[in-house]
Amino acid sequence: MNLYNKKYSKTLMLSEESLKELYLIWKKGGYIGLVFDKIMHLFEVIILMTVCIILTLLDFNKMFNTKLKENELFDYFILNDSFRIWCIWCIVVFFSPFIIIQLYFTVKKLLSSNTIEAKEFYNINHFQDFNRNWNGISKIIAPSSSLNRKTFVRMYNNKIDPQSNLIIRSSISWNYNLLTLLFNRYSFFKHYPSKYLIKITQSILFPSFFDETFCRNVQHDSNLQKIWKNYIQAKTNEIRFLHIFPLNILFACYNGYLTLLKYFSSFTSKNLILLNKYHFTKYAWLLYRKYNELPHETSTRLFEAIPLAQQLTGINQKGILFHIMRVLKILVSGLCLIIIPLASLTKFTFFGISSTLLLMIAIPTIALIYSQTYKKQTIKSPRQIAQYLQNFTKYYDERWENPSMERQLLTEFENSIFKSNLKQSLDEIIAPFYVNSLLSHNLFSSNSELVTLISSGELQPLPPPQLQSNTTFTSSLHGLSAYLNLVHN
Repeated sequence: MNLYNKKYSKTLMLSEESLKELYLIWKKGGYIGLVFDKIMHLFEVIILMTVCIILTLLDFNKMFNTKLKENELFDYFILNDSFRIWCIWCIVVFFSPFIIIQLYFTVKKLLSSNTIEAKEFYNINHFQDFNRNWNGISKIIAPSSSLNRKTFVRMYNNKIDPQSNLIIRSSISWNYNLLTLLFNRYSFFKHYPSKYLIKITQSILFPSFFDETFCRNVQHDSNLQKIWKNYIQAKTNEIRFLHIFPLNILFACYNGYLTLLKYFSSFTSKNLILLNKYHFTKYAWLLYRKYNELPHETSTRLFEAIPLAQQLTGINQKGILFHIMRVLKILVSGLCLIIIPLASLTKFTFFGISSTLLLMIAIPTIALIYSQTYKKQTIKSPRQIAQYLQNFTKYYDERWENPSMERQLLTEFENSIFKSNLKQSLDEIIAPFYVNSLLSHNLFSSNSELVTLISSGELQPLPPPQLQSNTTFTSSLHGLSAYLNLVHN
């Protein structure tokens, strides 16, 4: 379907204020999204007022009385105290102006002529179809970089400044520097790409006392070499003992629990939440090896790539279900934030459910909701996207030159992200089962090649990376897609 027609030329006829509203409507996924966003701001004030009312009605003496047995939750509220009722009225009077003002500006905003004009333009021109057409978005929403358009389209360009990078490289933790060199030097680490195993490697070979001064002195002091070798041997034996069967099952279960809490949204939506986990995940493994980077360099570029890639995966495609779920998240999180402190202070039952069980459910629920929190993204033009993703560009697919293939290629891109996230999460969960295999390598012996290299001073910091330039948007996007496919294969 051709998304370009004569109606698009009318964009330039819209007033500056209407263009701002058009940008907001498009960013929120449509007029319904804008309505829900305004309602959420109103809910925030109402929820705050509700929390104050609940705190006023609570019977704290009864809550802290440990001699009492479990009661129903409502038994801890005092509803017939005239003083508390008067306080509630004061709270309502205090918050009422804020609620009225917020409601007034919400209605005024939604019914303003600029918003209605932008809404009609959005609907007539089927702007929802542009959520996957970045050339169309850049030409219609942000057609130029003139001063008046800069008021509503904020562009930024955060690169790694060469001079600042040299300072960071010189001051970065010495053990991270050596760990990076170690990871690049020994190819067997590619079989152990999980963050869990690399942390174990760091704890054994480069403990907290192994700083730059120690590394410099160990080259000339036999006593320090002996201390370091004894520590390596003792720590290796300790970790090997902790990961024998069935203890490794406990570690795997714990890793699975942490992974579920941290990366739950990776399994419910196609995003790149794991992309910036730069401590030697599979993503960082390729980048470290390809560009000889240190952690701060990889994390900076990957962190910049996340919002761009999220936009490419259709983060602006928000339907009515998205907004309903957003409201439910706020209500559930508010309920959990009330239950957690109450259940921590006293025992009660809520509709026959014990407070202990409610607490066990509320804490991970809050963590899961937080992991799916929607973060605002800054809209980028195709040229800027290509600029940020240029470091991932290695392959070129001529299908990008065919507009009809765009949706299919983006679907492949989304699937590669999901598979990569799933594969990385599974690697983190099962990592404890590979600890003994990792420690069996002679690198972890007290007389290993690594000890000899460091003692002789042969292991030196790497030079700054030389990155290739490529400003082709289509090749950049496909490069990241192929890169992700390479990771999970």
